[in-house]
Order: sequence, then C-alpha cells, then structure tokens
Amino acid sequence: MGVAAKVLAEQLQRYGHGDALWDPAPTTDEEVRLGDVGIIDEEGSFMRLFNVMVDAKDSLNKGGVPDGFKPLILNKRLQKFMPQCHAPGPLTSSTIGHTSAKGHAGANVGNIAGGGAMYQFACSSECGAWLLLKDFSDKTYLLDTGNLKKYMLQHHDAWYNFATGESLGIDCKPYDIILVKGFVKTSAWAVAAYKSGVRSTQAMSLTGTVGGVGEAGFEFRVDSSEGYMFDTRYGPEGRDAKALQSSRHVPTVFPRDQSVFLSYYKIKQRMWWKKIVAHAGPHVLPRGPNEEQNTAVMTDMEGSIEEVPGRQLVRIACLNQLCSSC
Repeated sequence: MGVAAKVLAEQLQRYGHGDALWDPAPTTDEEVRLGDVGIIDEEGSFMRLFNVMVDAKDSLNKGGVPDGFKPLILNKRLQKFMPQCHAPGPLTSSTIGHTSAKGHAGANVGNIAGGGAMYQFACSSECGAWLLLKDFSDKTYLLDTGNLKKYMLQHHDAWYNFATGESLGIDCKPYDIILVKGFVKTSAWAVAAYKSGVRSTQAMSLTGTVGGVGEAGFEFRVDSSEGYMFDTRYGPEGRDAKALQSSRHVPTVFPRDQSVFLSYYKIKQRMWWKKIVAHAGPHVLPRGPNEEQNTAVMTDMEGSIEEVPGRQLVRIACLNQLCSSC
C-alpha cells in the first residue's frame, strides 16, 4: 500500500469502522457489497474478485469464481444498516491538534453540501490524516455469528489460488485476500495525508473547503525544513459540477456508493498456523501456538479467531462520537 493510503488507513482507525480507503470509488461496475472477496491495492482502492453471498451466476461474479465455489447463505436479519452515521464535515486523526471552521456552508446542491465553509487544521506530530465527508455517510455491516470466519477458514486456499492463478495472476500474499463484512459509504469526499521524515514540534497546517464549485481545495504549509510527504485526493470526479448544473433545474441526489471505510476479515498465517483477523483497527497479531518449535499447527476453530481491534476499541470509538456531538 502506498504511503498516503497507509497513513490514512492507520490514522483513522480510531473511528472503529475499519480501514479508511484512499480511493473509495468503485473499481468495477458494482460498488462494494457485503461478502465481497478481494484485495486493497497499492492506491488504497478495493478490487473485488468475487462475492460469496450470491450465486456463481450473479453479476457480481461475472469475473468467475474459485473451483468448488458454494455461496454462503446467511440470514438477512444479520445485515444491519445505520443511516447517516456521520454528518458532512471532517473526520481527523488524533494527531490533529486544532480544528476550526470559518464561514458558513451554502445551500446544499442535491445531497452534496454547498460551498462556503472552510476547515483549518494544525498538526505537530510526525503524521496526520483527514477525511472530509461532503454528504452524510451510511454504515452497513454484518452481525458476527462466526459463520463468516468459519467459511473463510474452509475456503481461503481456493480463494488465494484463484487470485494468483493463470486467469488473474495477481501478485499478492495470502493475508492480502480479504472478506468484506462492513463499510461506510457517502456520495462525495476528499482525503489528505501527511507524514514527516522525523518527529517534529513544528506545526503543520491544512486548509480545505467543503463542496460546491471547484471541488475540494487544499492549501498546505509546513514550518519546517525537514522532508515530508503530503498528498490529497477527492472524488468522485465531476460529481460537484453535475450537482451544480442540475440544481438549476431539478437537484440531483447522488447515490452513496463511495466506500470511505471498509471492515473485513483476513487470514494471518505464521508457519502453518492460521488465524482470522476481524479488521476494524490496528493490526495486532500475538505469537501463534508452538511457533517457537517450528512445527505445523492448525489450531481449533475457537482458538484461531481473533477480533482486531476488539469490541472494546469499537465501544470507545462510539462513546467518543457521542461525546463529540454533545
């Protein structure tokens, strides 16, 4: 994963939604769906290989499925939807030491926030990240019953062979293959990431404008001569202009099809010991059983599954969001 994409994913894990994607736009004809199996590429974009929650002949699987594919049947009641989980505005890393808004947001154009509001940030850490939602975001996720993890353990080898075989030939590791269990989507967004070569007490400032004409703009200044990386991205391309044009007639309401956060399961493999990691935060992988002895070990199903970051961090993220809205 590229530097900017990695910084963004790591720095925004505190919200408990999983990895923030540097490029949330769909890379295929269909947006991200629950049950997608795929990879997150170097540019921070999710690429679907196939979907395990639909039949092999479904349009989501038009690129083919692994040998012996059998869809996973889950009760529809396990699928949960949380509308408007975040309002338009910035989501920042904990390293952002100052946030302020100047001006007033103009009238909405369809469901995209109007221009006029300017957010200013300051950061004195060696890295920081920022996601600007230009519309409300919706969260969709699967309740964890263990069936997804069990299914992944049973079929992961076939998934990896499918990804790296002659048809696709993707150069990846087993732990690069992920199974989507949740996402947060919006209709328009902007992201920024910063990383200094060394820790510095000098302040870094970012300025961004919300929505409207001219897309999202950034100004960047760092009061230091040290080397640094700074990158920005916004999208989807042209949606703001289309919204402005349509507002003169009938305002366009754009679909919330941009996956700004992705939560998933992935295999962690050490020697011959496999475990499932539920990804919605930092990567934490304790040493596997009998790893010191270099022996082949497959743990039992219960012992091979771990949630990262675990329920406690997700609960803390929820409490922080409640406090910030008070």
